Amino acid sequence: MYSQKVEDYGTFKMNYVGSSFVGDAIIADLIGFASRGIQNLADYDKEMKKLTDKKVEQLQGLKKASPIRKFLGKIRKFFMPIKQEDISYTQEETEAVNTHLLEYRETDNQLWKYNLKDNVVSSLVKQIRERGYHASVIPGLLEKCVIPDLQKLGLGDLIPQLQEVLIEEYKKDLPDPGIYQVKEKDLYLYVPDFTRKTQKSGEVGFEELHRQAKTIFAESKIRSLNQNPINLSDFISVDKTVRASERKTATSAIGEELHPVEEKENQDLIQESEEKSLED
Repeated sequence: MYSQKVEDYGTFKMNYVGSSFVGDAIIADLIGFASRGIQNLADYDKEMKKLTDKKVEQLQGLKKASPIRKFLGKIRKFFMPIKQEDISYTQEETEAVNTHLLEYRETDNQLWKYNLKDNVVSSLVKQIRERGYHASVIPGLLEKCVIPDLQKLGLGDLIPQLQEVLIEEYKKDLPDPGIYQVKEKDLYLYVPDFTRKTQKSGEVGFEELHRQAKTIFAESKIRSLNQNPINLSDFISVDKTVRASERKTATSAIGEELHPVEEKENQDLIQESEEKSLED
């Protein structure tokens, strides 16, 4: 389940064995748990060092006290032992340290209790999101790289759950309706549509599909802007909520995008001037 045989791939119909998408997702999730556990222990070590340094400073302060102060301290301890200097860990300090140990225990339990039935869906969703696949290619990705393996593992009943979780996850990317209203025909660009007819497996690689999806997405944005142009009031409202540094960055980026256009216009003007001079 951690490898996949690919036959007749590409123009030259090559055969090779590569990693499985499902297997990669599982391994990445398990490594993620292990990394989180290491970080929990690192946080615990950091907290312990901070508290230990604090206690050492308290002890050094007591040792550096003058003889008279030590003598008065002994008398005070004799008559008022309850108020003697206490360098043991307080409840707050103990809780601060134990927080990291409890987090480590939780991470350790998640790692040891990991099983395909309960965790493979979340592993796949994490993998898909972290790789940044566009919503429109998700149905084809599942059909080609995920569903066959789930069925072989006897986990075909998890497919509807996986699709539902992915839909809910990608809904988080929907723009604010008050700013931009997504049309029904363009909704598949934001949220996976598993009822939509997908491109047949093997026709195009998923990297190419992903690139095409981004192009389609950009074109839909341009069409929307043409139909709903931005007016001056929109710029004013945005300007009120943006810092000066962010405006400068955006202006520079726009300038870089427009530079080729301005350069072409200047070249056209120079060429037109030269042609006119030749005519004269």
